[in-house]
Amino acid sequence: TDEGFINAHNWLFTVRGIPVVYQGSEIGFMRGTAEHGGNRNYLGQDNIDKAPQNDIYQSLKAIANVRKQVPALQRGLQVNVKLQGNEAVFYRVLQDEKTAQTALVLLNKGTEPATMSVSQFLQEGQWQEQLSGKSVTVTEGESLSSTVSANGVQVWVREGEVTAPSLIAAMTAQMQVQ
Repeated sequence: TDEGFINAHNWLFTVRGIPVVYQGSEIGFMRGTAEHGGNRNYLGQDNIDKAPQNDIYQSLKAIANVRKQVPALQRGLQVNVKLQGNEAVFYRVLQDEKTAQTALVLLNKGTEPATMSVSQFLQEGQWQEQLSGKSVTVTEGESLSSTVSANGVQVWVREGEVTAPSLIAAMTAQMQVQ
């Protein structure tokens, strides 16, 4: 389904690793065919020209641009909070000599909007959602709560070093995993 492609792209462009998108998946080209059973056929200029009007293409373009603008999504450490059912919540944290940035990713692959509230490892400060531009200030002990659309993603970014002891401990444990 279109939603399946959108959910897959949202996942691929926010988790660790280098996202790979096959030609045609931006429009659901020949979906349902087995590998080498047609899904690698020539896409054609007509499909290329129509791609910008496709919902899959629009969603892919949006999340790819977020990844392009958020260094933490490109190379940050991943700390999982929840990977269950239709929801995924995780942090991507980058701290190096040039960048100190935390991205909080909220994914909903469900068919209904989902309100997600995150307090685990949440650091106080200014958080900005990258697709909507919405901004919230989180103080100590608060949660970040937001409604994620059906088959949607939100990427909340906080600039600055990590000082929250619980997140530092989770990052340290993650780096020791072999």
